[in-house]
Amino acid sequence: MNPVVKLTGEVLPNIFPTANIFAYRVQDDYEKLSKLPIIKVENVNESNIGYGSNRYSSRNYLIQVMAFLDIQKQDIEQFNDLLDRGVEEYGFFLQYADNRPHEEFKHVQVITRQYSYTKLKV
Repeated sequence: MNPVVKLTGEVLPNIFPTANIFAYRVQDDYEKLSKLPIIKVENVNESNIGYGSNRYSSRNYLIQVMAFLDIQKQDIEQFNDLLDRGVEEYGFFLQYADNRPHEEFKHVQVITRQYSYTKLKV
């Protein structure tokens, strides 16, 4: 299973059952950011690793999770802790993190976190 699909379909709904979760693109009606929290998951890059006998034995993914949170309703540190610990249980490990205010919406904080994930090939 593709790691983006795994995160959006299995992992994140278990961690954040009330969040609006999207793979790759946020639907137009959600772009107004009135239905927070919104989480968008996308693939940043992937590479084949562990070569032997001219075949790779695993693929490494870098997956980005962007969350749009209402700073008046959501504890940012608690959200990050839940996210990091929750996805780690499924083999996703934090590589990069960023936290900044949204350019247009003053009450919205944009959390960007990138996770590595390795999938063994059979």
